[in-house]
Amino acid sequence: MQRLLHNDLTKSLVLCLIVPWLGCRQDAVLGNRPMKAVTVRSVTHYGVALDQNAAPNDVAYVALRAIRDDFLAKTPAERDVALDTQFDLVAANVLGQRNRSPLTRDEWVNQVVYLWTPTISHYVRDIETDLDGLKSRLVVSKVREANGTKECNVFLEVADPSGDPNARVVLAVYMAQDSGHWRVLHFGFVQNRRSISTRAVTPTEKEGQTRAGGA
Repeated sequence: MQRLLHNDLTKSLVLCLIVPWLGCRQDAVLGNRPMKAVTVRSVTHYGVALDQNAAPNDVAYVALRAIRDDFLAKTPAERDVALDTQFDLVAANVLGQRNRSPLTRDEWVNQVVYLWTPTISHYVRDIETDLDGLKSRLVVSKVREANGTKECNVFLEVADPSGDPNARVVLAVYMAQDSGHWRVLHFGFVQNRRSISTRAVTPTEKEGQTRAGGA
């Protein structure tokens, strides 16, 4: 999965790699958006303390709500707040360790986070803002270990805005422990799934998933 994931994100950077004489570096990667230096630390957002005791579904709830707020923001200030929340929840050190691109650690992490909202924006209106309501819909996979890092997936069934039940999808939040905190690696969808099943939450189901972000 890591190789496929890296390839997916690297394709989005291909222009930057093949035309370096155009000054394509940070500006091309971030689209002139501000570069943020990320430190993994304990934070509190939406009344949820995201310290080393926070569960994966707590972190997933805050991340999903921040993406919703980002997409629905009415002012640049509102969007900045939502983006800052997302940057607080990225597994920056793990992503940095797995970065195989020519980008610096911060460039890579920024590129990953800025892809989160576009990846799932089509479904944000089915992301509840109520903590208990959304967490009751989240399904967490068993924790596994990858290269010495604990990882898990958090799944959420989301409805298509069209109302077509056949257009429902299973959204996946891919997570890793970073500096003792559960944090987000990337978002994606479980391919050909309309509902969460035992098979859908099995950590070994890695093939056929679409994703954005990198590891």
